[in-house]
Amino acid sequence: DASSAKEIFDTPELKTAFLTSCFLVAYADGNVSDAEAKTLVQMGKEIGVEGPAFEEARERVKDQLLQTLTGSANLEALAKVAAKKMK
Repeated sequence: DASSAKEIFDTPELKTAFLTSCFLVAYADGNVSDAEAKTLVQMGKEIGVEGPAFEEARERVKDQLLQTLTGSANLEALAKVAAKKMK
């Protein structure tokens, strides 16, 4: 539970690593459900990873997954292509 995680992961780096792992588990099936998203936000709050730090962890996981799926390290170019396709 979150209170145990807060005690175990007692540095900002460990908290971020834990939350990053939680994001990876949530994305494992290719979709983060509303319930999973709410749980991630709550978990972040309870261990003290909120706001910009929370968003940075989420974006880092998304970038990592995108790189893995595409085999490309040029995320800026991929984001531009994706944005054009979505218009």
